[in-house]
Amino acid sequence: MADKRKLQGEIDRCLKKVTEGVEQFEDIWQKLHNAANANQKEKYEADLKKEIKKLQRLRDQIKTWVASNEIKDKRQLVENRKLIETQMERFKIVERETKTKAYSKEGLGLAQKVDPAQREKEEVGNWLTNTIDTLNMQVDQFESEVESLSVQTRKKKGDKEKQDRIEELKRFIEKHRYHIRMLETILRMLDNDTLPVDSIPLIAPRGLPFSVPAQQALAFSRQASQNPHGQKREHVLRHSGPVAPVKGHSCNQQAMACVPPPHSDSVEFYQRLSTETLFFIFYYLEGTKAQYLAAKALKKQSWRFHTKYMMWFQRHEEPKTITDEFEQGTYIYFDYEKWGQRKKEGFTFEYRYLEDRDLQ
Repeated sequence: MADKRKLQGEIDRCLKKVTEGVEQFEDIWQKLHNAANANQKEKYEADLKKEIKKLQRLRDQIKTWVASNEIKDKRQLVENRKLIETQMERFKIVERETKTKAYSKEGLGLAQKVDPAQREKEEVGNWLTNTIDTLNMQVDQFESEVESLSVQTRKKKGDKEKQDRIEELKRFIEKHRYHIRMLETILRMLDNDTLPVDSIPLIAPRGLPFSVPAQQALAFSRQASQNPHGQKREHVLRHSGPVAPVKGHSCNQQAMACVPPPHSDSVEFYQRLSTETLFFIFYYLEGTKAQYLAAKALKKQSWRFHTKYMMWFQRHEEPKTITDEFEQGTYIYFDYEKWGQRKKEGFTFEYRYLEDRDLQ
């Protein structure tokens, strides 16, 4: 009983913060739209961003409570979550205005001078951002339906149809979250210039236009990898030779559909890509020629694949010990779960786990 009172107290405090946060957001929103000059606008935009981040943290907490079985009446929580999401949608409008600087003559002048390559990068980035936003909204809708059905099934036990629907929705949520993580990784690499725009079609499925709805976007990331990032991978490099290359449509301004650039089915092209891009292609394009060529390019950079840990290793220095069965020393390895390079000292690399297939 004491635990329930404590939990209810935490919920009440959280909902109070939501009310205060929304009021503060509304106040800043009005100041932003009444701002007299660009400097004031920038200040209020920054304040608005801080406020929406606070609300998003509260939303994450509310979503945790909504998913909990300890709380029976979740109507207030759901209403407050939707209230925060409304402010999030409003903030996206401000973000879009900030990016385009529609109110700025200087911004309009610069837009005419934007380099075509930069414009293409921005268009692809906008498509990725919009797709991620759409998928997140669908996840929220699925979660809301799960909550509603869960309440109904508790009242009326043995309703197999509703229970099956709940399980289906949970599968959708898991897949959506995986696709979101993947698309966020692509977007982050694009922003950091570690993933060239002309190599994105190697990851995109056949002829996917950058203006497609979220349902087709699911196919985009589903084709890129059949295994969720968090699942344990079996032998990733499955084939012993090239397979049919990925095909697509030519780039055009109307459909914004892209395909690999000329000669992109050669190892020479892959050797020009960044190491992180090669890792991305390797882990997300299983069983394709793109994966094969990425692996070949990595091997040419002295990376070696460990079949037990399913990770790529590279010597950081000459091994301190070398025998017929293993070598021991300091290595750099790529952690695909945390998505970054790590250093491992005193590591024993047993040769029986070395992927030593000659990639011809």
